[in-house]
Parts: sequence; C-alpha cells; structure tokens
Amino acid sequence: MHGPPLFAVDFKFAITRLELERDKKRMQRLWTNIIVLAFIALLFWFSVANMSYDHSIMILMNLATFGFLMDRINRLHIKYIGDQLNLLICIERKGCEALEIQQA
Repeated sequence: MHGPPLFAVDFKFAITRLELERDKKRMQRLWTNIIVLAFIALLFWFSVANMSYDHSIMILMNLATFGFLMDRINRLHIKYIGDQLNLLICIERKGCEALEIQQA
C-alpha cells in the first residue's frame, strides 16, 4: 500500500508551492513599496531644499539608474521563484520517479 506516503509527498509539495507563490507576491509588493517611498522622499527633499537644476538632474538620473537595477533584481528573483514553482509542478505531475531523477 503506497497511498499514505504518496499523499504525504503530494501534501508537502502543495505546501511548498503555496509558500513560493506567497514569497513571489511578497517580493513584488516589497520592491514596489521601496520604489514608491524613495520617489516620495525625493519629492519631499526637492520641495524643502533649493537645489540647482544640474544637481537635481544628476540626482534624478542616479535614482532612475537605481530604480532600473532594483527592477532587474526583482525580476530575476521572481523568475527564480517561478522556476522553482515550475519544477515543483513538474514533480507533482510526474510523481516520485521525477523526484528520484532530480535528486540523483
């Protein structure tokens, strides 16, 4: 009788998949919040400080570069989580044979 162990394996993968999906959503919200807060802080700083035009352009370019890099890191992290999800789905569909091949 292989019913209970197979059920336990399927249950473990289902929990792991839910955790990965939750991590993916959490990372998307985290990076969105960081970028929005940085933009609001920059606008507040511009309204308080009287800066020259050249200085403000330089800071905006640096912020745009930082935002681009953070976006790329965010996308790579989400892609990694997505790859892990795809691997788990593949293992769930193919059963324990796929798990043994993956571990070997």
